[in-house]
Amino acid sequence: MNILIIGATGSLASKVIATAEQSASLNLTLFARHPNQLSNRHTLIQGNANNVIDLANAMQGIDVVYVNLAGDLDTFSHNIITAMTQTGVKRVIAISSIGIYDEPVK
Repeated sequence: MNILIIGATGSLASKVIATAEQSASLNLTLFARHPNQLSNRHTLIQGNANNVIDLANAMQGIDVVYVNLAGDLDTFSHNIITAMTQTGVKRVIAISSIGIYDEPVK
């Protein structure tokens, strides 16, 4: 199974990556604005979730997209869904910690 992790430098994503690494059947592609902060054990892609082309390029050959982002989630979600539609990816897992401390959403 080929999994794309968007927002791979996030603290929660690091836990997801460590857990996924325990399964030999999972191939990880890590997508981040600054992938130099990540281990070279996986495919690393520099990109921005604001850019549909970056996302669509990263989704080539992907079975599942895992989204670990904070910020403008409306725009990110729209771009990710657009890229998934373009590339035929049907499965997504998304998580966000926004709102867990009742902070205002911008």
